[in-house]
Amino acid sequence: MPFDARAVPVARSTGLQPKTVRNIHVMLHTALANAVNWRYVMENVAEHVKPPKVRRRKPTVRTAGQLRTFLTSVREDRFYPLYLLAAIIGLRRGELCGLRWPALDCANGEPDNNRNGPSSTGTIRRPTRSSYGRTGARYTRT
Repeated sequence: MPFDARAVPVARSTGLQPKTVRNIHVMLHTALANAVNWRYVMENVAEHVKPPKVRRRKPTVRTAGQLRTFLTSVREDRFYPLYLLAAIIGLRRGELCGLRWPALDCANGEPDNNRNGPSSTGTIRRPTRSSYGRTGARYTRT
């Protein structure tokens, strides 16, 4: 009797997150689709499996008071300037890490994303927006 992979509930038995299971499914589906095209296998069994639905989590947005408390508590941290810049401008972690001095417009207090340099594909990197938008509290000195 041949082994039936559909009889093993992998996602439930391993405790993997739905996103991880979905990523594995995509990889296996692609590999098996190639195997069908190359005639190594007759059927892509991954087509018969429905991957779990991944729920998007809404990002946590801090209040101005929480932000002020955080910045006060990390005042002596070596990354304080980075935290302050993130709070003032509203950039995300990846955008902050890729920021370069020529791209920072100190007069307006905002990055000039057109001057942030080309990416590896030769296109200009611009910040992306999630479907939730970015409406978090911004720190202002009073």
